[in-house]
Amino acid sequence: MKIYFMLAFVQRNSHHPLITEVISKLSARSFEVSTGVAESVAISPEGLKVEADLYILKSHSKLWFNVAAVLDAKGARILNPYPACVNTSNKIRAAACLAAAEVPLPRSWVTGDLIHIRELTKAMPLLIKPNLGGNGLGIRLVREISELVSTHVEDGMFVQELVTPVEDELKLYVIGERVFGIRKHGDDDRENINVEPMLTEIAIRCGKALGLSIYGVDVVLNGNGPIVVDVNYFPSFRGVRDIADTLADHIALVALQS
Repeated sequence: MKIYFMLAFVQRNSHHPLITEVISKLSARSFEVSTGVAESVAISPEGLKVEADLYILKSHSKLWFNVAAVLDAKGARILNPYPACVNTSNKIRAAACLAAAEVPLPRSWVTGDLIHIRELTKAMPLLIKPNLGGNGLGIRLVREISELVSTHVEDGMFVQELVTPVEDELKLYVIGERVFGIRKHGDDDRENINVEPMLTEIAIRCGKALGLSIYGVDVVLNGNGPIVVDVNYFPSFRGVRDIADTLADHIALVALQS
């Protein structure tokens, strides 16, 4: 059985021990595993064929997204499913799906002209995010109402209230129905924690709302309780101890369901 990892450029060209370990464990179970980086090859769209039993989309690049769209249309099995990845990467769609599932979220809006935000809220600060994007790219912080006039945005920018004050900042990593927790202390200090039932339920609800089975949920806590500020598919799992077996088990299970 063939499994193909669609990797981001940085993952293929730097040390990525988790993916390396997962691939090793899958290979030991007699899966034929291969990897590729869309930016490093020339792909013929008209000649693209489904050649793997399961594709793993471990990249947010526009090129892999477009290739995945073609493969999905041809019936390829992709983990996470291609439509789920599209909805998760689109902040408007993701917010709508999560809100419908009663996931606690910051207030947010989408606009092509920030001047309209002044009519809706006086709350500050605000985060201005590209509707399509991830990894913190293109995010801007607006601290004063007056800045809304001078801050240029592209069409369809996503505006989100910044949750303050923050009493705790957590990263919830989910594989299937298992939830792993990391408490963040700054950018580099991460502590493994036991995830309480309420947070587990919120994390699982996020995955069901978006159609994901391998994903990460960013949660902040303050006096109003937990608030989900971001969801991303197939995250890094950075800092989670002994996660490779669980990840390999889940991928193998999905592959064998074909």
